[in-house]
Amino acid sequence: MLSKMLKLKDHINSQREKIFIKIEKSSPVTESLKLLSRHQQTLIDEKVRLTNRLRKKLLEVCPEILKLAKLKNKKLIVILVKYPDFSKYKRITLKSLLKIKGIGKKGAFFLLKRLNNIEYMPGLTDIYKMIISSFAKRISELQEEIKDIDKKLDEIGEKDKAVIHLKTVPGVATKLASRFVGEIGNINRFPSEKQLAVY
Repeated sequence: MLSKMLKLKDHINSQREKIFIKIEKSSPVTESLKLLSRHQQTLIDEKVRLTNRLRKKLLEVCPEILKLAKLKNKKLIVILVKYPDFSKYKRITLKSLLKIKGIGKKGAFFLLKRLNNIEYMPGLTDIYKMIISSFAKRISELQEEIKDIDKKLDEIGEKDKAVIHLKTVPGVATKLASRFVGEIGNINRFPSEKQLAVY
């Protein structure tokens, strides 16, 4: 069987069609980009999963809060971290909303009126409070971690000529350029676009 495979390699790996490409050890910068971008994608996937679960719980207990902002909005997540118990929303003050980072006077007035009059399902507020608090805190942590990795990818990407070059393409930012360079490594090892696409 092995001998047949080796003979097949001679036919497939002709000068015109190189299928088997020698894998070279990537540079420390490229390896760092690959590790960080893969880790960041794992965190993004976790954030999306938790956001969907939080949305489901909010729809069960207080769907009105989702009309204020999308769960991608950091301000809403911060409000849910600070105030996971909807029974206390009637007592939220303008002063307490202004203490939340990113909420200005205009936004605070808008939110205060809506939060004070929000309707919710009162039966299981203690249980929902614990679940919502847990999800919101973890989403907030993930947002910060993802932001920190973005900064690190920028920092490392500035050392790599390929990343800098890719960022000149419209629509390509640090995240995409770093992922591409991290996964592909040295693009010159691919003699054609076909080999790159197969990889």
